[in-house]
Amino acid sequence: TGLRSLKGISAASSLKELHVTGNRIKGTFPDELFALSQSLESLHLGENLFYGSLPTKLGKMTNLQELYAFQNDFLSTIPSELGRLEYLKVLGMYT
Repeated sequence: TGLRSLKGISAASSLKELHVTGNRIKGTFPDELFALSQSLESLHLGENLFYGSLPTKLGKMTNLQELYAFQNDFLSTIPSELGRLEYLKVLGMYT
């Protein structure tokens, strides 16, 4: 049981917080999240099965204050574009 994908999440255009920790969602970083780049403040993606690189487009999520992406299979490089996130206060990443 649990959530298996974030398909359709882009329709929630005013969403401020998204918590999908521990759902075992599998795939690369969900591109649909970038449709929420102006509204999303808190993104919890921990304990899933995401893999690959963290996209440089994360640097365009201008209101993001918290990003938790721990216990996934993301590659070890954190994109330098995250440095553009002036409101980012929490970055939780570990394996």
